[in-house]
Amino acid sequence: MYRRHRPVIGASMLLAMIALASTLTLASPAHAARVFIDPGHGGIYPGAVYAGIAEKTVNLQIALRLRSELVARGHTVTMSRTSDVTVGPTDRATWRYDSETDTWDWFADGTTRYSDGVPRDDLQARCDRANAAGADIFISIHNNASITSAAQGYETYSAAEDRLGATLATFVHREVVDATPLRDRGAKTTGFYVIRWSHMPAILAECGFLSNASDRAYITSASGQATIARAIADGVDGYFASDPYRPIWPRVAGNRRYGTAAGLSLDGWPDGAGT
Repeated sequence: MYRRHRPVIGASMLLAMIALASTLTLASPAHAARVFIDPGHGGIYPGAVYAGIAEKTVNLQIALRLRSELVARGHTVTMSRTSDVTVGPTDRATWRYDSETDTWDWFADGTTRYSDGVPRDDLQARCDRANAAGADIFISIHNNASITSAAQGYETYSAAEDRLGATLATFVHREVVDATPLRDRGAKTTGFYVIRWSHMPAILAECGFLSNASDRAYITSASGQATIARAIADGVDGYFASDPYRPIWPRVAGNRRYGTAAGLSLDGWPDGAGT
């Protein structure tokens, strides 16, 4: 006769199972999110090149480490590129500012490289991928260069119109500056295309200067890249733990468009209206 026996768990096995459960619990944060990582440049756009090192390569190395760090913490990560490719090689509609009318126009200009000194198609392709992924936040990884080798340090950018992006930048910047020997160049606002036109809180991290010997040694080392990635991930976790998303206006909705219209009427005119 075949008998089923309840397995006996020894003390050592039980402790191992508890340790594993703890590890799995810690790997899933309370605020897991969809993160889009954009390794700057790539393909025909090398970015800064100094001492034979192309920025696009270092950007990707740090971004891949950041992806691993975030995934291990329970986040879902999408990237604009995972190899040395041009993200937007074809012409597409992009945003362009018209100073005469003080308006933004959306159109394809028939070019596939630089337009007004900006590779708009490539940059818009990154925004398009982030928007299609439904990302909660956007992180673009870059590295700097200067005509003077004295320039060095780390800086974080957000768009001036992006209040939540500025909050994310503050969390990430503080963690990176505290965790690395990189000089603090501050958290700033600017109109970089990818953080201006992605549809979620967005930041751009300039991790260091390839033109500075000290920075270059750090941002190209495995330990330096791992520390930067870990610090950015800590900033991301801190940002979501702060519960940054709060409704400004109450949601009014119905089961169909008629219900929504009725709900809006009752919300706006609770005592009725003559018209």
